Amino acid sequence: MKYNLYFFIIVYFLIAVIPSHGMEQKNKLDLNSAQEVTGVKNARKIRYTRNHGIAVSSYNECRLINPKTKESRCIDYEMDFCRSKKTLALESIDNKIILLNGRGIMTYDMQARAKGWSEERRDIRSISINAANNTIFACYAKYKHSGRDGIAIYNYILDKFTTISMPDKACALVATHPTKDIICIAHYLSEISLCKLDNLSENNLPQAIKKIETIFLVPFKQTSFCQYNPDGSYLVAGNDEVISIIEPQAMGSDLTSPQGERFKGIAFHPNGLVLATLSDRSVSSLQSVGVVHYWDLKTRQIFYSTPELPFGKAHDLSFSNDGLEIAVALEDKCIRTLVPFAVKEKCSYFFLVLQRKLPKCLAKHCIDIFLQNLCF
Repeated sequence: MKYNLYFFIIVYFLIAVIPSHGMEQKNKLDLNSAQEVTGVKNARKIRYTRNHGIAVSSYNECRLINPKTKESRCIDYEMDFCRSKKTLALESIDNKIILLNGRGIMTYDMQARAKGWSEERRDIRSISINAANNTIFACYAKYKHSGRDGIAIYNYILDKFTTISMPDKACALVATHPTKDIICIAHYLSEISLCKLDNLSENNLPQAIKKIETIFLVPFKQTSFCQYNPDGSYLVAGNDEVISIIEPQAMGSDLTSPQGERFKGIAFHPNGLVLATLSDRSVSSLQSVGVVHYWDLKTRQIFYSTPELPFGKAHDLSFSNDGLEIAVALEDKCIRTLVPFAVKEKCSYFFLVLQRKLPKCLAKHCIDIFLQNLCF
């Protein structure tokens, strides 16, 4: 019985974590390499989808890519939608891609068909998804009935939406709390408001919001980022120079961009304790490269930085759902690479489990095989 248990553990380990030996070497991703995802020029937004797929958007198209097979296909949606001169911003949730082109929002179901939602607005500035209640929040400029900026709320399962005009300040960015009925609205000049939603649920859309707190950021510049971490324990907001970390019932603190760099994108690791920032680093008056920094949110310090990514200006980044990979959108191409600390944690976990279940020499052999064939 004891050796049968060993046999099943080894078989499970090989199936779960050892990649197929038939995979082509050129598609192998290791700790010391960055693999090109697509050569699409002017990629502006990038997001992981389920099963390590990647969605990339530019000025006039959005493509779904399988990094292992290199298969790429354009999302089939109305040409009028993708011809917008504005960047096609995107988010990914479950099996859906959410696209924003500045005047409308479209949801694309990867298992079924595209489904559009477009309202006559002057300017849609940003979107945020509340997965728990199947809703999308969007910032509008000058809501047409009131002459004020507004928040539109759309339930993409029920295909219902409502709009709420802002009582005073302009709305530049919106972020939804993952577990509470709270949204953060970033105004243009270093000011954010935390607002309570009235009666939000899976089957009901709120009709009003109530401001509960106003937070002022430094320096006095246009707010570029506003985002909650996966469990809502941290809120980050800021601009290309300084990112403020805000915790409930705690003193806030700031992350300052390293000298010669500008923040261009942020992404929380799925563990909620690490923030990745994508920066443009100037190497000459005419050239810049991308760099990803990993910040420990508890110590507020950088604990790892990637080598320079010499593929033009940096634009966006995204973690895979399991946190083992990160994808980066750059001016000339999009790349993906492994996340060193996450891979190390995974290896340590497997080694601990195998040490408890298998003879030491056999456990070490399994880990050696895993490391030699590390590929996602």
